[in-house]
Amino acid sequence: MNFKTSLLCLSILLIGFHLNAQRVSNESVMISYRGLPEQPFPIDFNTYSASVNVLGDQDLSKLKPAVSPQSLIEKYLQLASFRQLIAGGHFHINIQIGELKVDQITNEEVKTTTTKDSVKTTRISYYKKVVYRYPITLQVFDTSGQVLLRKVANNDPEGITYEFKQNDISTFPTVKEMDASWEKKKEDVLNKLRSDLILRTFRKYEELLVANFAIREVTEKIELQSPKGKKIPNEEEHDANIAKAVSILSGMTAEGALAPLQEEMVPVKAFWEAQLPLLSTDDKRLRKVHYACLYNLALVSTHLEQFDEARTYLAACEALGEDKRMTEELSNTLANIEASLAENERLSRHFAIDLSNATGPDGVDYTPYMTINGRRDRTVQHTGYMITNSGDSLVGNFVFSDGEFGEPSFYESGNTLFVYEQEGKTQSRFFDPDEITKAGFKGRTFITMDYSPTLALGTKKNIMEILEGGTKLSLYRYYPFRVREKSEIDPQPALVIHKSGEKPEPLSLLNLSFTNWRKSFAAYFTDCEALYAEIRVGEYKRNERRMKDAIRLYNNNDCE
Repeated sequence: MNFKTSLLCLSILLIGFHLNAQRVSNESVMISYRGLPEQPFPIDFNTYSASVNVLGDQDLSKLKPAVSPQSLIEKYLQLASFRQLIAGGHFHINIQIGELKVDQITNEEVKTTTTKDSVKTTRISYYKKVVYRYPITLQVFDTSGQVLLRKVANNDPEGITYEFKQNDISTFPTVKEMDASWEKKKEDVLNKLRSDLILRTFRKYEELLVANFAIREVTEKIELQSPKGKKIPNEEEHDANIAKAVSILSGMTAEGALAPLQEEMVPVKAFWEAQLPLLSTDDKRLRKVHYACLYNLALVSTHLEQFDEARTYLAACEALGEDKRMTEELSNTLANIEASLAENERLSRHFAIDLSNATGPDGVDYTPYMTINGRRDRTVQHTGYMITNSGDSLVGNFVFSDGEFGEPSFYESGNTLFVYEQEGKTQSRFFDPDEITKAGFKGRTFITMDYSPTLALGTKKNIMEILEGGTKLSLYRYYPFRVREKSEIDPQPALVIHKSGEKPEPLSLLNLSFTNWRKSFAAYFTDCEALYAEIRVGEYKRNERRMKDAIRLYNNNDCE
């Protein structure tokens, strides 16, 4: 081996030793805690009831798999942190399965082939385009009948499309054959469409209910930083300390108190504290280990809910500037935990849930929301008013064609019509924002204002329900009217925020201005220091109730 080769080998060994001396690996451990809801009920709310209504003459037992209202409740409407009652309870969940609405369109498929002799042959075949809607409505009510949550799925005016063909790739040679096959297979095809949408929608609603209202057990993996290398002071003790920390954290349960774990962790944290003066931040190798000790101290303090200590260690991590991404992620975790505890009025994410003595409030009757089965006239009406552009005030009834569960769909193919008497004759009209300035019923107020739902340059008069109004800031729910115009792609109601003197902004995920919720929402409260700070740390989540709370405080100048 010549001198150059020996020198190269020595260099490689030294580099390998150097890398080994500064390596920091991840040591994983699973912890458990209570996941807290986004829209918490008061702590003493511990019971609920649930119902599923099937409209029309649908027979869900013919579906594959066969289902029933009770089987759907038992599988999808179980909230483990509440006791489910047969009736009554602190709140009620209802899901209404509407009737399948189907339109059929015959489509042609044209294929042209050319032979070697340049002879072109055109073949026309056919398939059926089935456009369907299958509205499934979720509503959650409190004891006074107020709607706490409402979602409608599978009811977009454009519908859902299914293509009926001979098989996955072949169409029908004639319309007659296509129609004959459709008549033979129609019931099975439509039942499959129903079955798929019912199961998919109920799974989605289950996730939504849990996220919004339920306390659940969460198991999460966290990663301690484990320094490796022979030139690290007390290298073997580092390994033993990490192993001890993992053992303590793995004993964390959702229902168990944290105090015993906090006590066990004292010597573990003391070891990391003692290493900091030995790990010079001027040495690139030791700086990484210094950061690892600080990060571990911040991590265990965060999950043991010693929040003041966690903030102190995170500030030191930030000042060191070693791994900004990890520091920022842990800072966000800490902020989210504290905000969630404040929102839920809890002192800890670790507590037992005892439902053995849970009882519902007396005199609560949710029957009106449960007796909708069967085919009958479901039309309901509410006394209301409209004010026209010319200032005329019309008193009459808002008529909902789909019953008590109907939210307004003001467009012409929707469910809402205003009926009134004028000059001895019964008149009816739609809530056209170009003709009406204001309307209301059941204590709800709707106005019209210039607004572009798709953030386009041009604006038109649109319908807004006032959810929280004020001189400085307002929260509205936008209701589409021109759903057939290409400029409107979202026919569903959507939340809109409006600051006086500025353009209304949709609070939609499609609006890139609101992808960073805390930053974007807080920007409306820069002149209210206390609210601004609370929003930035996550105390006001992206739900209607908390947005209304923030706007109400702001309009009342409650900035202390």
